[in-house]
Amino acid sequence: MTFEKVEKYIEDFKTRCLPRLQRNKRYYDNRNDAICNRTFTDKMKPNNKIATPWAEYICTLISEYFARQVELLKFDFVEEKYEKFIQGAEVLLEEDLDPRLWDVVWLVVRYGYALLRTGQAQRALDLASCYEDLNYNADYCYVMGLTYMNNGMIEQAEQSFCEATRRNFVIDKGANSEWPYLNLGLIYESRGDMEKARACYLECGNYEPAIQQLEGLR
Repeated sequence: MTFEKVEKYIEDFKTRCLPRLQRNKRYYDNRNDAICNRTFTDKMKPNNKIATPWAEYICTLISEYFARQVELLKFDFVEEKYEKFIQGAEVLLEEDLDPRLWDVVWLVVRYGYALLRTGQAQRALDLASCYEDLNYNADYCYVMGLTYMNNGMIEQAEQSFCEATRRNFVIDKGANSEWPYLNLGLIYESRGDMEKARACYLECGNYEPAIQQLEGLR
């Protein structure tokens, strides 16, 4: 990360996060106007006027922290610092995350890619535990297909690649089209089913690896 990027994050923190942290401190110091000017007839009753904005504040703070951590991890992934990325991703993935969020899906998928690219295909199988939450996403289904293939689980890989082609929610262009179809073609070709393999390669359009496979079938 460049020094300019670090400065940008610091300035952004001062502008967006610091005022809320200072407001939070006033709550703790009991100096907030809403607290100082309020009398409690029932001291056992929760102060909802404080609790509601406090809950909103915490949720916003956690969401922003997660998003910023993901942004930092993106640099590691792009620069192919996969081991560092894996360590950071595992810390974030221990949290109770919303599987509908784009950043969460991105993180899980890139975590799978990072494991595969560092020869840790067996560890990547742990991502199967996310199936119920993330199978709506083509990228997740595709990376699971790759994971199963790298572990010699061809039937499961075929199923995952087929699921990827049927998903409309996609992050990376190709994750629900030429990428899974190419791998399905390779699976069918390895079984000697050249008709199915050709049909899958044709689904890839102008994707060069698929064109090369088609030429090999002629």
